[in-house]
Amino acid sequence: MSSTKNVLDLFYEAIDRPLEYLSALEDRELFEVKVQRFTTVEGALYTSILNTLEQNDCDSLVILDNKKPIGIITEQDLLRKVPLGKNEGQVRRGIHKDPLELMAKDLMSSPVRCVKTSDSIKFAMKLMSLRKFRHLPVVDDNEEYVFTLDLKSIIFYILPLFSQHINKDLVIKEWDHVTVDEYDSILPNNFSFNEIAAHMELFFKVHLKRLIYNRPLILDISATVADAISLLGHRGRGALLVTQFETEMVGILTERDLLQKFFVKPELLDKAHELSVEAFMTVNPHMLLLKHTLGNALSNIQYFKYRNIILVDEDKLALSVIELMDIFKFILFHLVTSPEEEGKF
Repeated sequence: MSSTKNVLDLFYEAIDRPLEYLSALEDRELFEVKVQRFTTVEGALYTSILNTLEQNDCDSLVILDNKKPIGIITEQDLLRKVPLGKNEGQVRRGIHKDPLELMAKDLMSSPVRCVKTSDSIKFAMKLMSLRKFRHLPVVDDNEEYVFTLDLKSIIFYILPLFSQHINKDLVIKEWDHVTVDEYDSILPNNFSFNEIAAHMELFFKVHLKRLIYNRPLILDISATVADAISLLGHRGRGALLVTQFETEMVGILTERDLLQKFFVKPELLDKAHELSVEAFMTVNPHMLLLKHTLGNALSNIQYFKYRNIILVDEDKLALSVIELMDIFKFILFHLVTSPEEEGKF
């Protein structure tokens, strides 16, 4: 009990620190938190924007004016705002804009909500959860940009605190019907999170079925990349599953796949309604079962660095996709008490 309380005390202490603490941690050897600091200006052209995102392996770009954030570009902005395909009538009426002429001001979300370096990590976590922000610019007392906080940075900041429950021994690379049985009775049916300190060892053994908040987005392998982009952008989701014969999953298509394989190649944009989604998906992705645990999922995220967990049944039929935001909200809801700052959101 005492060791569990100590772990929780360390967790609460860690998230009560100011955001500037995260930036300072980058200098520590072997620490995995790498906050983003990638920026551009309103007039930056499409090719420059995409080159910055790809070369730095980042998923957000803050637009600055006189050192102050005025907007942000994320992978979701690309899905929603980059024109795909064209026809002669659109060009003649001026409806279609050449992607190579797009500038940051055309793609950015603005105005952008920011937090200050003096705000607590817990405050930022609550704001990101309530507003469903995956990226949050951090500014100093002069409102000048310092860095961008993202979900993955927060997750990798807190994971080491729970190394007893999240580690390489819990990583699931593959499974079969024999190993599945080990997860049948980990949690009692009447398990409650009301006294989390007394059940910390069980918290990370919660079955992943409890983290399902949405039905998966699914497209047939015959669909086009334009279909996929439209679906992801319209639903505001980070990944969809690709199937064949309406049941068998053959791959996953994520925002990162589209950024690295499609959007960085402007010559493909006009062909989006012709190109198959198959050419851009990730094949043979890892899959977990409903009976696998939160500890398994977080261990896989820590080990493989991906952002989406595919859930399937024992016959490998797709059931859901758990995104990083789903896990983030689950941890926040059960481990973080409502702060006094909540009224400020």
